[in-house]
Amino acid sequence: MSNSRRIELILTRFNNWESEAEREEYIDQLEALIEECNEAARRGEEIVSDAIYDTMRDYLRELKPDSYLLHQVWSADDENGVLDEDLDRFLVSYPMLSIQTVKHISDKPVKDFQARLPAGPVQVVASVKLNGHGVRIVWKDGHLVKATSRGRSTVGRDLTPQMRLILGDFCSALKDLGLVEVRCEVVLPFSNLAKAREFNPSIKSAFTAVSSMIRASASPEETRLLNVVMYDILCDQLQFNTLSEKFSYLEDCGFQVPAYAIHTVSRRTLEQDIENILMQMDYDTTDYEYYTDGVVLTIDDLDLFAEFGQEDSFRYGNLALKMGRWKQDSYVGIVGRIEWMEGKSKKTPVAVLAEPVLTATGNHVTNVPLYAPLYILILEAYPGNPIHFRYGGEAGVVPVTPDGRLITDPSVTSSVDLSQYM
Repeated sequence: MSNSRRIELILTRFNNWESEAEREEYIDQLEALIEECNEAARRGEEIVSDAIYDTMRDYLRELKPDSYLLHQVWSADDENGVLDEDLDRFLVSYPMLSIQTVKHISDKPVKDFQARLPAGPVQVVASVKLNGHGVRIVWKDGHLVKATSRGRSTVGRDLTPQMRLILGDFCSALKDLGLVEVRCEVVLPFSNLAKAREFNPSIKSAFTAVSSMIRASASPEETRLLNVVMYDILCDQLQFNTLSEKFSYLEDCGFQVPAYAIHTVSRRTLEQDIENILMQMDYDTTDYEYYTDGVVLTIDDLDLFAEFGQEDSFRYGNLALKMGRWKQDSYVGIVGRIEWMEGKSKKTPVAVLAEPVLTATGNHVTNVPLYAPLYILILEAYPGNPIHFRYGGEAGVVPVTPDGRLITDPSVTSSVDLSQYM
């Protein structure tokens, strides 16, 4: 049975069994498929879209909340089988955990977060959630000595040579600090996407682009198209009171950090506060240079963040908001051809996909409407090129830009120089 058919059956058979034996068989198949996705991601491959992957994890969480796959983020050993007592000690004492995903304001993680908030206003950091390749980098006396990647569930490959290509061998700002570990995301700027496809025409998304270009087999020219965006720093000689202080320090060192803003929330008004934060982040990141798939909301005060506590695989002090513009219903396919459909008064273009795209609801999408010839140009919806779209709701299939904006959004047409098409 093909992977596509297996995934389709997993999505459509949820809660559709007649016996406990069938239910257990379904859980086994679901765990096996998620594990395959994890292993593929560790190799830099993508079997399913993020929307489908998260749907499968949601199903597993409902059916088997104690599954090891829901609590496994980093394995105990690196790929050589032994943790370095010195270079990996921050990884051991402060492991890289997942962030709870929020798809609706009424989701349980929001309620848990709200219940833990103290009385009175609380400062939070809202930062964009970058969709690239998670990496930890270790410097010793300013020298970049180790970097490892992470797939969806395990320690990944050694990426020290690749990080040295992007960041250099030495960082003078860290030379007097002894051991320093930085957590970061490796990403591809939109401005470098066309160049990346010159090296690998099969690139379909930001994730697959980064995974391809960070491999050991990639040329130095490919790898140098990537950027590194830092979101945490660990060092015995540095003391921070807030996450925003960490961001400021990283910027002072010359590193990039995610686009972020400081907001105030309260227990009583949290739901409205989140809605306002999402609207503001949407406005502030209209022309952001990287692909994002959510907004990370984090308690700014590090002591309070620690007081919120943690589970095996996540901490309660932050949330990944996949709502608003970042609602997780986006997919990508490859344009096979453009067809012109008869409308009420004129013909309109439709992108016919080279292969149907499976959605998280188990449906297949073969056609993406483009509304007008102008949008073929704006989205570069030419045969062989990727096209992004949303699926679901009354609108059905709706084309979007690679960063998730609707093509009817004024910010899309206003940011494009249409004179080149005249």
